[in-house]
Amino acid sequence: MRPYRNTGLAIGLACTWALAVPAVRSAETVKAPEVPAKTVQEMKDFLRSKLVADIDFSGTVQDTEGKPLDDVRMLVVVGDRKGKRYENHTVSRTFTLKYPDTVLCDVYFSKAGYYEEERRFNTSSGLGVTGVSKDGDALIAPEGFVVALEPIGPATPMLSFKPDCEFRITGEWRVNQLVVEKDGKRELQKSPVWHKLDMTGKGVDALPPYCPYVRADVQDGRIALAEKPLHRTTIHGTETWRPEQTPAGVYLGISGPGNGLVLFDPGPERKLQPRIEMRAMKEAPETGYTQEILLDQTQDLYGYFYLKIGDWYGKGYIVLNVKCGASDPTRLGSVLTTLWIQPDGSRNVRSMK
Repeated sequence: MRPYRNTGLAIGLACTWALAVPAVRSAETVKAPEVPAKTVQEMKDFLRSKLVADIDFSGTVQDTEGKPLDDVRMLVVVGDRKGKRYENHTVSRTFTLKYPDTVLCDVYFSKAGYYEEERRFNTSSGLGVTGVSKDGDALIAPEGFVVALEPIGPATPMLSFKPDCEFRITGEWRVNQLVVEKDGKRELQKSPVWHKLDMTGKGVDALPPYCPYVRADVQDGRIALAEKPLHRTTIHGTETWRPEQTPAGVYLGISGPGNGLVLFDPGPERKLQPRIEMRAMKEAPETGYTQEILLDQTQDLYGYFYLKIGDWYGKGYIVLNVKCGASDPTRLGSVLTTLWIQPDGSRNVRSMK
């Protein structure tokens, strides 16, 4: 996966102040108070200590069984006083990273037949400071650093879907039917069949079969709300949802008999990237599916599940950010769900990248 996040602000701040770029004076018409040189220097030193690091170490690249790997592509994304740049290298068994005065250094290791691995080196990441360099900057130089690439294994292409999942107590729902029945046979659709249905006064049993959906608990003609604030632990700290925007219960399901979902727990060490966390979902279970699953929105960002729909198995995730409509207490806000379904009918749901 190639980097795409916006790092301009961090690089700009660090490079302007921390890397001794001259301060910008105010316009002649605006007389700003003089800032003592000591104060400016202290600010530069502070920013350097928080944002800037020297990276200088060597590591090993191998497979998950400890076998050293040759001809591994190493893409390095560096942010320093020169801006942001990309460097491509081919390494065998060992690699060296030597980059002074960096704000960020993201490294991507890839080889045909293996999943790509990413490592981020900066002063705030888990791969952070190990000491102080000669010029006083933070030093990132871990000892015995190993990158292990996991073999992809017997993965085959799957069909991808991003179904509409609307919920309104009154009015129309847009839903996607992923399987249709013709002449007594089921057919998995490469492009889903779209339905726009008046669901006023109806339950999910009124939906056509094979449609992913979401629903909320309802009370007195409104979405039932949580009794107290919901607290979520995120990578940015604790996030709190007010009760008036938090549904008491939100469910994800697939309409029709025999279809269903099984929750998947990615474990305590969350990567917070579906592409990476779903690599552990290699084979869908044969049994244990229920038509609906209750979403735990105290979890950070993503919920994962296996699915069975008609004669096919798959896997998917949902963004755990399902709230009540901003101005309408009878509907849910936007729901983002992504599914992958194995078209050959097997339970092999290995990711290809």
